[in-house]
Amino acid sequence: MQLLDKFDLAEVDGVPVVWAPGPAPLNASLIFRVGRADEPFVDGGITHLVEHLVMRGVGRMPIQVNAEVGPLFTSFDATGSPGRVIEFLARVCRELERLDSVIDSAIEVERQVLAAETEHGGGGPALEAASLRYGCRGAGKAAYREVGVRRVTTQAVLAWKDRWFSRDNAVLALTGPVPAGLGLTLPSGQRGEVPRQSPRALRLPAWDNECGGTAVSLPLPATDGIDLAVGRFLARAAEDAVRHQKGLAYDVDSDGVHVDSFTTEVAIHADNAPERAAEVAGLLLDCMERFAETGPSPEDLEADRIEAMEALSDPRLTEDAVGAAARQMLTDAPVVTPAEMYARTERRTATALRDAVRAAADQVLVLLPEDQELERVGLARLPASTHPVPEGRELRPKLFARAPRGARMIVGEKGVALRDPEGDLVALWDDVVGVSVEQDGTHILQTADGPAVPIFVRAFKGGDHVVAEARARLPESLFVQSDTGS
Repeated sequence: MQLLDKFDLAEVDGVPVVWAPGPAPLNASLIFRVGRADEPFVDGGITHLVEHLVMRGVGRMPIQVNAEVGPLFTSFDATGSPGRVIEFLARVCRELERLDSVIDSAIEVERQVLAAETEHGGGGPALEAASLRYGCRGAGKAAYREVGVRRVTTQAVLAWKDRWFSRDNAVLALTGPVPAGLGLTLPSGQRGEVPRQSPRALRLPAWDNECGGTAVSLPLPATDGIDLAVGRFLARAAEDAVRHQKGLAYDVDSDGVHVDSFTTEVAIHADNAPERAAEVAGLLLDCMERFAETGPSPEDLEADRIEAMEALSDPRLTEDAVGAAARQMLTDAPVVTPAEMYARTERRTATALRDAVRAAADQVLVLLPEDQELERVGLARLPASTHPVPEGRELRPKLFARAPRGARMIVGEKGVALRDPEGDLVALWDDVVGVSVEQDGTHILQTADGPAVPIFVRAFKGGDHVVAEARARLPESLFVQSDTGS
């Protein structure tokens, strides 16, 4: 079997192009280094709004076209004949250029479309774990509601487009040579950097519920394919334990989210019934702990090598290879060909894989469905906040108010807290990144640390004074009017 051992590089109108020969039809991905991780919380969804407005202008085409916004990248994709692909890319560039002249007539419709899309969205267990590990920062923000869709102004959208959608912040990936007549008329700009993310000050390992399913997640190095390899090995072991031996789930797999250029959040997950979550989580943890002790067997390493050869030599995956190369170029990471990926697979040792899991074992997060709990030595429930409750005035619930029994609100010089028998929620004033104002007057303070702290105006005596304190201490630009009323 022959493996692709080099990418060809070109340039079109100042935009770098990476390509390799693949089977027809031609696939093209125009990728920009911008995503949810780059957005201020109160402007969440602004990149998505740009993408929707552009694709609205592109319109229907007789080939397969799509666009996607992730934590770190936004891509515009097409698969078809070279002529149609050229037309698609020209339309994308045209719509970016003329967005200022059409935005007023289209933005309200796309706001509604995005609001509906957000209601039915979901990022997967690795993204949920990243939001718990990093809070409302960086890639973790991708798990939070896109609260900016309704509030961002047309001027803000156009400024965001000008800042990020430039030829200096883009790479085009192609599964064939640059077709004659291709043009990419994009303005000049600057490359978007990917800052290294620091995790929250959590006491780990720990578990948390109110998540989408059952998963065990850990941070792994995004170098030499260690992250993806560990995910594959753990998923296979978990599938044997959870599905084939116990019959507790149908789908057992892994997924990952690149947090930055150094770290990937990797989650092993199963689609079990909620009432079996604790049992399944225990099996997933057992698999991880065994792997941290022994690593993969020689037979497992050989099976992985064979599988890698089959996958990497498949010409249908050229699209994935050039897309990955484009993303590596946009983050100044080494560009890795399928041949080099296979060479890394051959060089990879059981010790290296074992040590990666062993190093991350004390950073494990276990995700459980709502209302499920886990009893296991060494694992406690993840506290909602990492900050202590600030000193200040204590407020009690009003008589007959719908507040948890024993709940209290604390407001002081450093912040506000909701004390609850099930756990304290803390928002320090200097950590608040946004305030959602609900139709009933409730103010929900979103913190960079992760927790959202509600100020129930109608439920607590003096609740209106807490709102006044928040208004006095926080910039008006952080207050977002909710359209849900919830």
